[in-house]
Parts: sequence; structure tokens; C-alpha cells
Amino acid sequence: MAGAYEAFQDNHSAMDAEMHGQPPVQDSGYFGGGVAAQPSPDAGSSINPNQVANDVRLNINEIGMSVPLGIAANNVQGVYAKVRMGLGNMELGFPGAISSQRGAHTPGVYGKDQRQALREIAAANDVKFTTHAAYNIMGMLGTDQQGNVSLTQGRVGMKEVERAIDFAADVAGGGSVVVHTGEYERPISHLRDLEVFA
Repeated sequence: MAGAYEAFQDNHSAMDAEMHGQPPVQDSGYFGGGVAAQPSPDAGSSINPNQVANDVRLNINEIGMSVPLGIAANNVQGVYAKVRMGLGNMELGFPGAISSQRGAHTPGVYGKDQRQALREIAAANDVKFTTHAAYNIMGMLGTDQQGNVSLTQGRVGMKEVERAIDFAADVAGGGSVVVHTGEYERPISHLRDLEVFA
């Protein structure tokens, strides 16, 4: 098969040279063989490309995956399908906040039976689950993008984090819960008022 490719490449290069008045192109080595496939020892790099891939000592069970519930997995069976890939770590994320929607689950979607099933899946397959709280919590301190304060908004954000913590306790036996607070951006000019920078 390599002979057929080389014959095609030679023919193609000769045709290019005739049509465009340019010299034939050297084989780039993209398909194996050729000049580019053989690294020069004095190419200026101390990295041996053949050695790099062999130096990575990770098993598939050491690699993790983030699984947004409702997007990458629609239910417990969807999570189990990801586990069967051989992963050892999985972050279960909640794209939805306050109320669940199609494609944006919240912790409330997963009741007692579903949480028990996820716990059993983790134990049977030696998988560690972590949790990511609602992606779109904005203003956990009660501030919005305009700088207004709403204690109700702050309580809603805190409640979402509590729901994620309860889910993590039920499914993973605790562990980390990732939270992005989504606070409003403060102008950098406010930094000069801080004692640290005075």
C-alpha cells in the first residue's frame, strides 16, 4: 500500500511541476515514512518525540471527566455510560439553577433512589465523584452586575450551593464542591483604597 501512495505522490508532484512551473514537493511524512518522520538528532531540540508518548504514565482510570447533568448525561444510566468508559474520577455538574429544565438539571431532579444508584455505581466501579454547583449562580453576595444589593438573590445563590453540598454528601460521601460566585466586576481603581496597597 505504501508503494501505491508513493507512486501517486510522485505522479502528483510531477503534474504540479508541469502545470505550475514549480519543483516537485517533498513528502511531508504526514502519512508515515518520508523525511519528516525521521527526526534529526541535531534539530535543536532535546525532546525525543518517540519518547514523549512513552513517558506519560497515566492509566485511563486516573483521568477524569466533567459531566454536566442534563447535557452529557440525562439520567443515572447516562452517568453509568460515562463510567463504563473506564474513568476513575467524574465531576457531576448542574447547569441549571433554582428549577430544572431540559438540558439543565438541578440537584432536586435526583431523588433518594437515583442518589443511591449513583452511590452504588461509584462503589462498584471504583469511581470518585465530585460535584459542581449550578453554573449560572450570579451574585452570591446579593450583588448584581450593576452593583445593586439584593439579599434575596444572595439567599437564592446560597440555597443552590447548599443543594449541591447535600447532593455531594449523598452521592459521593462528601468531597469537593466547585462553586463560581459570579460576582460583579469591581473597577481596579478601588484597589488603591485597600490598606494592602496604601
